[in-house]
Amino acid sequence: MLFYWAVLPLLLSLASCLPQSSINEASRQTVPKGGKDDYKSIQAIKRLLARAGAATPTLSSLGLAARAWDGNWVVQDQSGFILYAKVADDDLTMHVYKMENPSPRRVKMRSAIAALWEDKSSYYLRSLLHIKYHSITNQQTLAAMKRAWDLGDCGGASECRIVWNEDVPFDVLRDSPFGQGASKMIAEFSGMARHYISSFDMSQTGLDFNAGPDHPWLEINFRRYDDQ
Repeated sequence: MLFYWAVLPLLLSLASCLPQSSINEASRQTVPKGGKDDYKSIQAIKRLLARAGAATPTLSSLGLAARAWDGNWVVQDQSGFILYAKVADDDLTMHVYKMENPSPRRVKMRSAIAALWEDKSSYYLRSLLHIKYHSITNQQTLAAMKRAWDLGDCGGASECRIVWNEDVPFDVLRDSPFGQGASKMIAEFSGMARHYISSFDMSQTGLDFNAGPDHPWLEINFRRYDDQ
């Protein structure tokens, strides 16, 4: 087992030079001989290698086209896919106002969000620090927000922040559809390999449209390990 940990620094340095296909191929190799401890060591190395991630896609590589409308971007294809969003360079935020992705899903929404930022922002994907979803209708996400609100120290405020060390409510939001999408962006794209989710900001789910045109909303906040 000591051998695998001895070569870990070399493997990690080589990971940035390997094409993603090589990393994927390595992950398909059979489990090495040597027992459970050696197996666990190799699995840990593979997880670290996977953080090398894939290059950020472009909209054209996804078969998507974007047009400007009222200060925002409308991203579409012929299948009915729609992403209506704003790239805000001033505070490094992607504002998502509308998403439609009918089955069978040809494009992953998280890939489109990453591609839109890469194509239309003045900054690379590694600079993205916030994704804010407005006017949420996804029932699983709304249920997670309500539960996290009740579990967190939110009280009677109109909005609340749940930080990473509030284990239970944070995990509830991280495991919601939008939280899972953010986690997968971190795992999949090299531009976010140094990111982690640090907190969630959210509005009360019980507030109706009269509370504001973007209610209810959820904002996912990232930090970078390099910023520590």
